[in-house]
Amino acid sequence: MLLLAAKFLSNFLVLASMLGVLAVTALCLQLVRGEDRGVDPVALFQPFLVMALPLLALTAAAALLFETVPVLRGGLGQQSPGSASPWWWASRGSPPTRRSAASAPARPPTRYAPP
Repeated sequence: MLLLAAKFLSNFLVLASMLGVLAVTALCLQLVRGEDRGVDPVALFQPFLVMALPLLALTAAAALLFETVPVLRGGLGQQSPGSASPWWWASRGSPPTRRSAASAPARPPTRYAPP
């Protein structure tokens, strides 16, 4: 159990360090671009803490799940549903199209309109 907690914490800290670099980069960009010289750290870092940090915990938990469940640890867990799709469509010679008649582009106007 302690090993699982340590793996979760290490996964989470790696992802959180990336988020920290992204947050500091956002601060630097605000100052370099001169958008606003007054920096409100609460307003700047709140989206990172409120929205991204819980998603990082979820991602770390999913990574731990894929590392511990034997079925997911093998080849089945490393295959995403879309990983074979590009190869399958390339072998068929055409990409998938999901256009309806309503989303089809309009025909270009003709040069001469009928009378």
